[in-house]
Amino acid sequence: MRTKTTKKLINKSITKRDFDGFRQETKKDFDIFRREMLSEFKKYATKDDLWEVKKDLDNMKQEIKTEIQEKFDKILNGQDYLIKKVETALQETSVSLSQYQGQEKKLADHEVRIKVLETSHAS
Repeated sequence: MRTKTTKKLINKSITKRDFDGFRQETKKDFDIFRREMLSEFKKYATKDDLWEVKKDLDNMKQEIKTEIQEKFDKILNGQDYLIKKVETALQETSVSLSQYQGQEKKLADHEVRIKVLETSHAS
């Protein structure tokens, strides 16, 4: 894109006035280009934006870890509760079984004693 001033500079020798005009025109072009580029760059994330996203992701990661740990703790507490219940039930069953066996033995002894008494009383 050749401007009027650029054409002058190419066709004849450069004077200070021509050079100043060229510089002003180039500066205008550069300013327009700069504004366009800045406008274009605003569409993209900056380094600070990326750091902010990283912080947000780190926070989310920590929250997820905390939630998972809490859920895991609930599961373990539930398992502890169930294990205690099963252990208690096993102990109660064991005690009941030993008491039942003791009663069964006493009942058998009583039956033998009753038979002995009945046979001795019948005679």
